[in-house]
Amino acid sequence: MSENRLMRRNGVWYYRRRVPPALQPLLGKKFIQHSLGTTDKAAAKKLRALEDVKSDALFDAAQTKPLNGEPFETSRPLSNEMAAELVRQYVARTDRNLLERHVSDPPRNRAEAGELIADAEVEVGILRDRTDPRADQWIACTVDKLLGRARRLVRTYRSHNLPS
Repeated sequence: MSENRLMRRNGVWYYRRRVPPALQPLLGKKFIQHSLGTTDKAAAKKLRALEDVKSDALFDAAQTKPLNGEPFETSRPLSNEMAAELVRQYVARTDRNLLERHVSDPPRNRAEAGELIADAEVEVGILRDRTDPRADQWIACTVDKLLGRARRLVRTYRSHNLPS
């Protein structure tokens, strides 16, 4: 795994991520940057994945509407409660999109439905067992997919010449 979005200063790892240009006026800054509070590279990479999800949720929320209708406070780091709420909203939107996709393209028969259920049960089992190394791999893969969507979104904004 690369060191993208990780920066080491005086032995301590920091998270640093560019704010998409279209969101910079709303969020009031060009970068999200803060200490991960660790000197361990492996721990920093795991924390980076969590910070990526938090940032994606923040960017997604900023594009739709500020949390609870209030403007974003960006002069201090996100609180755990705010980050959790942004992630919940992001996951809820993703779940709605998946449900809509499932309704528009349902399983063709019971066997296919059974396969979908079995796959979901295996994935939940992996995520619940914190000793299973596949959990971290699966989470990292999911984060990579989310980041791919974010990159496409930024390209879309740039191609439509939206104000930055």
